[in-house]
Amino acid sequence: MAEEYEGRVVVVAPAWKSSLEDTADAAAQLIPSGKVLWGLDETQEIFAAYGVGGQPAGAIVAADGSLVVTWPGARGGAAIREDLDALLSGSNSFSIGSASAGSATLSGPG
Repeated sequence: MAEEYEGRVVVVAPAWKSSLEDTADAAAQLIPSGKVLWGLDETQEIFAAYGVGGQPAGAIVAADGSLVVTWPGARGGAAIREDLDALLSGSNSFSIGSASAGSATLSGPG
């Protein structure tokens, strides 16, 4: 999906409760395209900022850093595409509703 939306969406996959080596090995196996940014959230700061209490979970964050939607558990590609397309089109109609933590933001490097 990261390749399908390349140039319009950045896919980020933080891991937790692991080692950097294990996270790197998992990323090499699970996301070999290199189109997904990944890392280890050792302090669980990212997870806490978005109210995520476990994995798997997902979130869609707008370009301005605002949280659009979150969901616990695994989610099918069609549902994620529906929400990404809604975000990209400027629609406020998301398949799972708006996020309860709408004020959370994600900071980029630098």
